[in-house]
Amino acid sequence: MKTFLTILIVLAVVGYNIWAFFENKDIDEYNDALDNYNKALYEKSLPVAQRLCEEKDYASACNLLAIHYENGHAVAKNETKAFELYKKGCDGGDKESACYNLALNYLDGIGVEQNINKAKEMLDELCSGILDKNKDACDMLAKLENKPQESKKQNAGATQNYNTSQNLNTQAQKEQIIKDLYTKYMTNQEPNQPLLALLSKDTKMLWDKAENNDDGMICLEFDPVIDEQDWDAKELKKSLKISSLPNGNVLAQFANFGEKKQVEYSFICDKKCAIDDIKIQTKEYDFSLLNTLKECSGY
Repeated sequence: MKTFLTILIVLAVVGYNIWAFFENKDIDEYNDALDNYNKALYEKSLPVAQRLCEEKDYASACNLLAIHYENGHAVAKNETKAFELYKKGCDGGDKESACYNLALNYLDGIGVEQNINKAKEMLDELCSGILDKNKDACDMLAKLENKPQESKKQNAGATQNYNTSQNLNTQAQKEQIIKDLYTKYMTNQEPNQPLLALLSKDTKMLWDKAENNDDGMICLEFDPVIDEQDWDAKELKKSLKISSLPNGNVLAQFANFGEKKQVEYSFICDKKCAIDDIKIQTKEYDFSLLNTLKECSGY
């Protein structure tokens, strides 16, 4: 019986590692396709986006493919097809790009009958709440209040989310924030301390409230930056890899005491970017810093 259980455990670990390998491969391929699109190498970008969307149901790839169709880049322009692909990407979880672009299509009647109320409803949902707030959606809502006829074509800078030089610069800023954060951990600083100065206003408020909670509950029993209570600074420095994800988040991959770790960071960006949430997903648990702080602070 013990041997059988050991085999099952080994198979589970192997299966997880295989899944992680292919997931990272998809991320790398998507980032290459996005990079090619931004360089106007549409012929190289299109087939990768198409394969990842159609074969892997990769939400952000569907958003990129929709942009190809909407603009007629390396493919015949088809706004109806673009709308369908934005919807597929949105339904697949790409709220920051695909859902936002879908709302703009409703707003302007691109590929679908114009529905301003539906557009506002979607933008409001993307903008509201502390978790996963979409700043572009908030900005668009504010503009609609002042200029009801503000359209996607008039606001071209927001049309192709993640496909302008401004967005690329923002992404580089996010990656640099995480690189600087882990650099501080390589000098063996106190757990959590380097993180606090980088949190968004709302997340820092929840952190402070959770710390001052009088019920005696220990909110965080580990440091989410390293997904442990302790770490090996030399191993961290040697193994650290920082990369952007299709949804605009930043992924930190590293090893700690021989165990592979993956920590995902989401941001709120205005003039500067700040860490809004930290997510860790393993076979054993799903962790969200925001959700944990909300629970601890009684939010």
